[in-house]
Amino acid sequence: MPLVPLLMLAQAVAVQPAINSLPNNLSTLQGKDPNKVVCQLEEVQGSRIPERVCRTAAEWAMIAQGNDDAVEQFKKGLSDRSLPGVSNN
Repeated sequence: MPLVPLLMLAQAVAVQPAINSLPNNLSTLQGKDPNKVVCQLEEVQGSRIPERVCRTAAEWAMIAQGNDDAVEQFKKGLSDRSLPGVSNN
């Protein structure tokens, strides 16, 4: 299994808690100011103290869309593979 999709999924999982309440994609920003700065607290691995991360709403939306795309690509890769000894018939 290639390492890149696993790393992308790990990144998506690490960033996801910080953007749960943000728009899923750029189309949800219609009528809203994409330049508005939104700050979120992110959990830092190995620390009890969360880190404050500030980005524009458009940047958060692009991150969320990229995470969604990475997860879908990973799922598609899993469904395209057949398990050893299991027939797809």
